[in-house]
Amino acid sequence: MEGYRNIAIIGASGLLGKPLVKQLAKAGFQLTLISRDSSKLKEIFGLLDGVKFKEVESTNAKALKEAFTGLNFCRPR
Repeated sequence: MEGYRNIAIIGASGLLGKPLVKQLAKAGFQLTLISRDSSKLKEIFGLLDGVKFKEVESTNAKALKEAFTGLNFCRPR
């Protein structure tokens, strides 16, 4: 992941998401956590450095596009 420092995560409060967010934050990544209810994420991850929270409905394409603006994307080959 060399060069990718800004990462968005959907599902951060889930079974796999929680440890992933903690490890990426510890490694110095800038994280954007996207959720329908950001208050839950703020309770879990509010003390981590480099974490932003965005509240977005998954059915709102325009809001999702805005949430991902400025972030890196990695596409499979």
